[in-house]
Amino acid sequence: MRQPPRTSRILYVEVPRQEVARFRFLLEGYGHLAVATVVDRFRAAIKLRCAPEAEEELRQVLPHLGARLLWDPEETPGRDPATAPHLLRGFAAQAGDLSGGKH
Repeated sequence: MRQPPRTSRILYVEVPRQEVARFRFLLEGYGHLAVATVVDRFRAAIKLRCAPEAEEELRQVLPHLGARLLWDPEETPGRDPATAPHLLRGFAAQAGDLSGGKH
């Protein structure tokens, strides 16, 4: 029997505030690819935790769900917003809104 992973992958995304509930509902519809936790309700910043083998699929699905990647541990491994959520604020203007709508 295969052992479950002991670590999970973490990504931080942003969605339009009015779309948080819909985003979580749709994420469940994709087979529970990740567990979503809102870390900043005013900005609608969401922490996603997924199994390592689901990360690639999750990354492919995010734009279709209207999510914009805020922080990727692969790019900046020393900066973990879980210990300092204010670090997410610096990522606001880095990428365009993948959903095509306004925040």
